[in-house]
Amino acid sequence: MNKKTLSQLKQDLLNPLTDLQEVLLVFYISPNQQLWHTLAYEACSNIYFIKRTPTIEKLFNKLFVWDINANFISSIIMKITIYADGSDFNYQFIAPMYLTPNYPCGNSVQEFIDLFIDKIDGKIVKL
Repeated sequence: MNKKTLSQLKQDLLNPLTDLQEVLLVFYISPNQQLWHTLAYEACSNIYFIKRTPTIEKLFNKLFVWDINANFISSIIMKITIYADGSDFNYQFIAPMYLTPNYPCGNSVQEFIDLFIDKIDGKIVKL
């Protein structure tokens, strides 16, 4: 795992440069044409690619409810929108693979980092 890139992700989440700054987290098995096509429509300069691992799969299963029609080999793209003061955020999945959280991922950016981001164990690269 690249700790420097993970640290940069945390900084992007905690200290946004603009109001409503967006960060995309792309959890992938292997990059493919469908993934690039989806990303082509996203106007976001903060894109992080994270290799899916068994630990990440368990984390998703714990925190989110799967759509029963989901394609489990597709990439999972999470769009996070952060307010300028860094105190509030929201997230959504670009491809509707997940429906609702099993339980909240935190009410603040720091709680989200503690409950989710700090548990990422895969290879992470910023695009």
